[in-house]
Amino acid sequence: MSEKVVIVGPCGGREHALGWRLEQEGCEVFFTGGNTGTAQVGENLPDEFNCSAAIGVAATARMAKQNADMVLVAPDNPLADGAVDVFEAYAVPVFGPTKAAAKLEWSKGWAGQFERRYGLPCAQDLSFMNPQEAVAQLDRGNYVVKDDGLAFGKGVEAEPDHKKLAQKIYEIARRGGKIILQERLIGRNPGKNNEVSFFAVCDGEHALMLPYCRDYKRVDDAERGENTGGMGCFTPLDDLTSQDMQIIEQQIIMPTLIGMQMEGRPFKGVLYGGVMLTADGPKLFEFNVRFGDPEAQILMLMLNERFIDILHAAVRGELENRTAKAHDGAAISVALASAGYPGDYEKGKVIHGLDSLPSGVHAFHAGTRREGDHIVTDGGRVVHLATRAKNIIQARQRVYASIGQNGVHFEGMHHRQSIGLAS
Repeated sequence: MSEKVVIVGPCGGREHALGWRLEQEGCEVFFTGGNTGTAQVGENLPDEFNCSAAIGVAATARMAKQNADMVLVAPDNPLADGAVDVFEAYAVPVFGPTKAAAKLEWSKGWAGQFERRYGLPCAQDLSFMNPQEAVAQLDRGNYVVKDDGLAFGKGVEAEPDHKKLAQKIYEIARRGGKIILQERLIGRNPGKNNEVSFFAVCDGEHALMLPYCRDYKRVDDAERGENTGGMGCFTPLDDLTSQDMQIIEQQIIMPTLIGMQMEGRPFKGVLYGGVMLTADGPKLFEFNVRFGDPEAQILMLMLNERFIDILHAAVRGELENRTAKAHDGAAISVALASAGYPGDYEKGKVIHGLDSLPSGVHAFHAGTRREGDHIVTDGGRVVHLATRAKNIIQARQRVYASIGQNGVHFEGMHHRQSIGLAS
């Protein structure tokens, strides 16, 4: 008998990919806040189960208690709002951190203090409520500016231009938010993308490592343009050494699990960190507490064992001495975005080519909707095309051959050409 899994949204490319993987494993998948893509691999639940509001979480918990074998809370907002706590109160098996543990993501100021308390190799930061004080501090160091709270992957201003940094500071202040100035980390390979994303599935005490990935946050090639939620990613990384991985796992991940236990916030779920490879070794610059987007898309392609079994092991506290098997080769995901993204963009453009993708190339829907007989754009990042191949060269060739007039395209579409190029 197939297992029933509820994936809590709102749903984008990440949730589509997670659901696709579970459906491939024979699970019956249900989505709250589903989209056009999730409807292809499972059932989108009615609006009464919309987990953007507490009443929707409670309704979903009551339904899941009777009908679900597992709940996976995927996005940051429901986690920050305490959705996992509600499911646990209903005695529903749920994968994800409690509100207290999710503070690693929903308060960057608190996370920075935590990192320093436990001696993690990390970027240093300062917190301000007064925007004038924050602007004055810009002249005393080399900083990026961050929102303290959740910002949908776009809460960072990393331009070296002080005018743009000051604009970000005042924008945060107008919302009444706390301003974070974080040390600007310099990568050890100038002119290259030196960032690494790590994903550790955790059961409170133990961590199971998934493949390391590299995300591309800038909208344009050569790391230019505005910051986005992620324009693509790939794995494996040829510039990540075994020593780097040892530092990440032994000096960042394990101290975090120990520290969270000591503070009464045991961490269960996915610990997702952004790391800069500096001349002094890997340094953490952010924590997230859920699967990344677009990283989830390639992780689900690379995983070479049952994902549902990993979820159960994490919930039951059974990850000790367990490792995650991954396929050989490489995987890549490229985001196709609407004209104007990450700023204002139009919707309703007909998407062509989704039904004629070659075998092995997957379209994970991020911002789409059905309009009559067509699927049309309904977001900034519209579709993520992802594939796995023998090596990154073949993966790049396959995915980029599926983009454009002979593949997936829509009016105003833009994407990066450089995903997966040599580090």
